[in-house]
Amino acid sequence: MSSRTAPRELPSEIGAGVAVVLFAILAYALLTGQIFLGLFGVVIIGLSVYLLYLFYRLVVAVEEIARKL
Repeated sequence: MSSRTAPRELPSEIGAGVAVVLFAILAYALLTGQIFLGLFGVVIIGLSVYLLYLFYRLVVAVEEIARKL
């Protein structure tokens, strides 16, 4: 078996990329005058990223448990 450990946190580049995308959506919403549509998009993308992060942590935890068995 491999003794390599899984990373616990996502790289900071991913967080920066998500922040840039969310800022771009808000900027586009302000420029086009569709504020509510832009806020809805930001909320949906933010929740999706958060749920994916929780799923990633679940997978890492399950792998850690399996490695200890």
